[in-house]
Amino acid sequence: MVRRAGAVLPVELDPLDRLILTVLDRDPTISYAGLSNELNVSPRTVADRLLRLRSHDIVRVVGRTLPDFDGRSAWLARAHVAPSAIGELAAELARNDRSRWVRIARDRTEMIAGFVTHSADDSILTQLESDRRVRSAHTYELLKVWSGQEGTVTHPSRQLDAIDRHVMRLLAEDGRMPNRELATRLALDPSTTSRRRRRLVEEGILFFEADIHPAALDASGDAMLWIRVSPGGIRDLGQWLRQQPECRFAAASSGAVSVIAHVMLPDAASLVDFVDEGLAGRNIVSVDIVRMGEVLKRNAGAVQRTPVSHFRDAVGDRHSFR
Repeated sequence: MVRRAGAVLPVELDPLDRLILTVLDRDPTISYAGLSNELNVSPRTVADRLLRLRSHDIVRVVGRTLPDFDGRSAWLARAHVAPSAIGELAAELARNDRSRWVRIARDRTEMIAGFVTHSADDSILTQLESDRRVRSAHTYELLKVWSGQEGTVTHPSRQLDAIDRHVMRLLAEDGRMPNRELATRLALDPSTTSRRRRRLVEEGILFFEADIHPAALDASGDAMLWIRVSPGGIRDLGQWLRQQPECRFAAASSGAVSVIAHVMLPDAASLVDFVDEGLAGRNIVSVDIVRMGEVLKRNAGAVQRTPVSHFRDAVGDRHSFR
């Protein structure tokens, strides 16, 4: 295993692997032919490398909706736990079907978990707060999420039918599922399936992300930012964060902090620069920086969007990967 940024990679990656991940991060549904042309390697090499990366859970492309889509409630819980018990508790939460994201801080003193619930069902949150292993816990409801793509919606403009929801479930498992396979599993003709899929995307209901292992691109500036913002600055900050390639997630929240963000930077010094320079002049009252470590469950990408040219320099003669 390879350890990077407090998380563990199950296999060693070479420059071509990292280049493939970079392209997928920018364009999750790019075709094999598109990847082959962009990287100047054979389609068979691309297919073999992607199969290897997926089999080791380094990357998967998922079809997603916003966390608070269609009446759901999205939460982040931040719990301080005794180091001797934090691994056990985090593993239990990762097995819960309402959890979407479970990680342990680099110093192993706190755990951060994301949950999606329906209506007023917050039992998992109250259970966490009353757990004897937890020294203190705070839960934050996500009031506005700046994620996904431009035009992504929290409420559909029409009634979704059973086929729409089945398409969404299948693409949540594999966002790169070929249309013919999707049609077979839906027992529909390919043209109908393609039309349904395209409509969900065009209406802002469904978007695609490459869910990449946080350690895959050597970003040791992997951190959660808990930000207190003066009134009048919350939306401006959230919209600014959404435009930053280093920011993987940002949301306005209830509770003691106004905005929560997950950022990925190459190293700790870059993380300091992002906070000290990037957030300057944005009505920030305070910022709590928590560097992240072990990953127990993830439902979205978590890797810095590094320019393709950076890895092309490392690859050198790309034809050697054919």
